Amino acid sequence: MTAGGLPKTFGQRLHQSRKPAKRLSSPTPKDTRALWATANALFANDVARERAYTLRKYQIEAALRAIEIALAGQNSGIELPTGTGKTLIACLVAAFWKQLRPASRVLLIVPSRTLVVQHFDVARWIAQALTVDRLTDDQSGDPGALRGTLLRSDLLVSTPGILAGALARGVADEVIASFDLVIVDEFDQFVVVDENEWESAARYAELWQRLVRELPPAARYLVKSATLGLASQEPKRRFITKAQRRSDLIGKLLNPVAITVPEQSYAAVVPFKPIQMSRVHDGNVAVLLEAVEVSKGKAHLRLDETIGPVDYRDVERRAPQLCEGAVNRSVQIRSGAGAMRSIVISAPVRKAFCGITKLMMMPQHILEDLAKDLGADFGNCKIKTRRNEVAYLENAPILRDDRADDHFHFLRGRKTDALQAIVAARGKAKERGVIFLRTITLLEGLKPILATARLPLFELTGEKTDQERKVAIDRFRKSTNGLLLITRTTGGRGLDLPFAHYAVFYSPKSDPVTMWQEMSRIRSTVSAPKDVHVLCYGDREVLVLQQVVSELLAQNRRVTYSVLDVL
Repeated sequence: MTAGGLPKTFGQRLHQSRKPAKRLSSPTPKDTRALWATANALFANDVARERAYTLRKYQIEAALRAIEIALAGQNSGIELPTGTGKTLIACLVAAFWKQLRPASRVLLIVPSRTLVVQHFDVARWIAQALTVDRLTDDQSGDPGALRGTLLRSDLLVSTPGILAGALARGVADEVIASFDLVIVDEFDQFVVVDENEWESAARYAELWQRLVRELPPAARYLVKSATLGLASQEPKRRFITKAQRRSDLIGKLLNPVAITVPEQSYAAVVPFKPIQMSRVHDGNVAVLLEAVEVSKGKAHLRLDETIGPVDYRDVERRAPQLCEGAVNRSVQIRSGAGAMRSIVISAPVRKAFCGITKLMMMPQHILEDLAKDLGADFGNCKIKTRRNEVAYLENAPILRDDRADDHFHFLRGRKTDALQAIVAARGKAKERGVIFLRTITLLEGLKPILATARLPLFELTGEKTDQERKVAIDRFRKSTNGLLLITRTTGGRGLDLPFAHYAVFYSPKSDPVTMWQEMSRIRSTVSAPKDVHVLCYGDREVLVLQQVVSELLAQNRRVTYSVLDVL
């Protein structure tokens, strides 16, 4: 492994790809005029009008600059805020490249199936003269279908996982070497900075490593993201942040030429988030939140007995990661005294971290995500009643469920009432809304309640096929006042829903970067602001959102924040 956390072969292979490639002729003035004419024609058609795509000069100029850099035998990188059109730039680059080099082939790599659908959709509109295709999970079990797609496509959209799987099965060996331009979306997701990265990030890097071994050394790369850090002018600090280390590693691997876009070029479309927090007060929820805190405290004490005193904050920050990882590995964790020390993640220790993770997540799903016999999860925890009497939590009325069957039962609380009031009012105004939910279980519980508002309902989850996702998005876009229910992992980076008029988050997310990206799905901008409603239960969720807003403001994000108490 390298010091940056990546296998040596990853860096070595990308270093090979930076060997001087044959320098090709730069676009002539005639070529440039032809490419501009192509772009102007695209933005004048019915598809562009239907999807609210407008010609932005900086996008065309960025695409042309990427072409010049690639023709000069170099890699390039573009960093733009979420919602300013990186997907469109990438697809323009692919179309322009093929227009100048008809015999070439372009590979567009994205980190998720949802982004495959989105980039494929945009690419088919932009590159109408090309054979645009995609690799999907539906084809993964059919080697013939995979090979056919690989052979016929001029522009191929795929995740690294599906393409790496095709390579492992010998379906794509000689075909992959025919791609001479590789465009990578959200490239920072494919770079692991250290061993403490999330397991999913390490998996992305491993898949990318397998793929890049097979790509031709002369291939040129265009990488894009909102957080590459290529053009950062931030002075060096004594303590280098993970983002800075990630940026440095990207530079060493690809040495990309940064494509700079003046901020004033996209100022009118800079994302702007008017956040409206609904602070929901519910007595039953208050009881449960207290129960969770008591249970979590007991779980920490049990962990202390197993591995010795540890820093509670460090444990809660690391618990989800340590719960995901393999057993019998050694990790560094902060002790109660503040110093780092090594512990072994045995099966009982991993179980303890998973228990703490579960209790950390539980407040994010209360009250509406409770299942039968939840009271058993609290063991013999006690709380004080309003009369200052001691009561055992498993006997609390809100935790008891006397129904005979063992199916999930949705327990409706005041947060659901607040959600229903928002969508009913916005629906009457003929507005489309996106509802961000943490789990499919919660989505299923809310569906029949939201159906009473008589608004068209659509779903977007990780369990849907690519075709089902595309149909759901298309129908939502064509509806007058529809609701798109979307799980948070599905609605993460890159998904673009500009035809939505507002968004509702059933609960806030603690990571400001992820929260910002998810809010940006509806393309709320300075010139066309759209409301973002965030529902909060109890002091904890309120504090989470307040901290997120504070961090976003510290990052110079454009955010406003208002509070409505729901009693």
